[in-house]
Amino acid sequence: MNIYIDLEGTVIDIWTDPVLINCDRVRQWISDHHYLHGVRQVGIFSFAVWNQRDQDQFWNQLAPPLQEALDIKISQCPSIEEMMQADFGLTNVHWDGIHDFVSVRGKKDAFRSWCVLNHPGQHSLLLDDTVPNAIWQDLDSELLVELVNINSLTLDH
Repeated sequence: MNIYIDLEGTVIDIWTDPVLINCDRVRQWISDHHYLHGVRQVGIFSFAVWNQRDQDQFWNQLAPPLQEALDIKISQCPSIEEMMQADFGLTNVHWDGIHDFVSVRGKKDAFRSWCVLNHPGQHSLLLDDTVPNAIWQDLDSELLVELVNINSLTLDH
């Protein structure tokens, strides 16, 4: 199981002023769901991280307090530039730039492309504030991509 979490609107307010939000909720949700038990690390999949400079900023300034608040290790944080490269490797579509990729491909399709290329035959989940609750399955490769909107989370008490 591969879990990815979005940043803006999901676990931070905005990139330029990254106040932590929803961390207790996310941590509780992970612990409440039996199929997530045993998950010891998550990835970040966010359109806030454009390039290597943003990745450096994330790892140096945001990752430490976020890992502490979520009580989980963050293993990766691909940039949009890396997402575009992965998408190109899968679709052979050239993008005019980051804005073009984000507006045309969108988060759910960018995540699906990322999972097809990086997690074939595995179950991957994205927790985000902009995606619909959905599941996409490729029966040939046994890839399962799950999208969960943070605003729809239900917590067991």
